[in-house]
Amino acid sequence: MLVILGRHRARTGREPGQARSYAFWLKPAYYVITDGDHLAVWNYQGGAVLDLRVCEIRRGQLRAQFSSLNAILNPEAALAKRQQMIGRLAGSQPARGRGLTRSSREGRHNELVRATKRKHPLRRRIVAPPPGVDLAAVAERTSYVGSTEHKKFPSFAGPFNPRADASKCDPKLADREELTRWLREAISIGNTGELWEGDFPRYVWCQHGGVIYEGRLSNPGLGEYKGYPLEADEHVEGLK
Repeated sequence: MLVILGRHRARTGREPGQARSYAFWLKPAYYVITDGDHLAVWNYQGGAVLDLRVCEIRRGQLRAQFSSLNAILNPEAALAKRQQMIGRLAGSQPARGRGLTRSSREGRHNELVRATKRKHPLRRRIVAPPPGVDLAAVAERTSYVGSTEHKKFPSFAGPFNPRADASKCDPKLADREELTRWLREAISIGNTGELWEGDFPRYVWCQHGGVIYEGRLSNPGLGEYKGYPLEADEHVEGLK
């Protein structure tokens, strides 16, 4: 199931707003906002945390980016993603018949936004790319765009909007070109995970100044990534 919303051109690239309110009731895996020229795909997170914009392309890019878009929105993939989300939400619902006070509701919200990290830790390990993939060529098509969710300060990613459960970036890491170089170098030498979305690895890792950073694909259509530092107890198997 998908929610598709037509929107005036001036508002297409902004926050989802009305489309997210539809998603709250319909529980789709993704919702799409378009004005006929610009298209943005959002992954609905269930309401407890901010949704994730996973793809943003223009009509002129559709032919070149169709495989990446289809990898996300084909019926099988969308259904599997929706079932995964519904299962996660069902496991976090309070027992029926029990009311929640304001303090317990707030505590429940904090529990939800931290649940992914606590209950389902990501196994981070370097895995060889799919057969025939030229990592150097893939790297050249990527760029670092950052995310306001990991910032407590204004940056090239936009006004800061920190997420409660997200690690926070060092304000000194403000050079987008340098961070893009880190990203491309990491992909070129094979510091990528098992999962790929379209033409790009979902996770990429690098180490600088004794800190391990994780890059997360945020726009599979354009090969754009956000990144954040890992905690001291979070490790990557086989990091080069």
